[in-house]
Amino acid sequence: MLQRILPPLIAIAGRRGHIVNGGFNAAFNEILGQAWILIRQYPVDRRPAKIASNLVRDTEYFAFVRNARLKRLEVESWTDDADEKIVADEDDTIEPNIELAQIIHDAVKRGIRTAPLQLIMRLSSGETVEDIAAEAGVCVRTVRTWRRKAIIELRERTQCAA
Repeated sequence: MLQRILPPLIAIAGRRGHIVNGGFNAAFNEILGQAWILIRQYPVDRRPAKIASNLVRDTEYFAFVRNARLKRLEVESWTDDADEKIVADEDDTIEPNIELAQIIHDAVKRGIRTAPLQLIMRLSSGETVEDIAAEAGVCVRTVRTWRRKAIIELRERTQCAA
């Protein structure tokens, strides 16, 4: 199988060699190793048609595209005393409305845009997604997307974990 897909792999290495550190040789080594892995693991029973073209396409994807598209997350290591840091006193509980007001205040200080902030404030005051959608003349799904983006931006600006 490797012999059958070698010509398109060489073409891909030539094309990708211009953008990979190490040029054609590094690109060819990467694509050849990835092709061998994919040949050994190819699910013939699940993808029985166009095996050679699927392998070529998968090889290019896994060798050059996949790593750039993966989301990178920072992972914090936990120690033995991590559970002690999480536990909060019952006396120190903050009302959700007060905590949300503090988060919104921090977001304003950090430069969050006004549209996402207004949406969060409207939702926190009790307005429903359906009401906001009807007023804006959009579907409910659009308002939910706005809400999700607003929450993401709020988390990024205030570095909230939840």
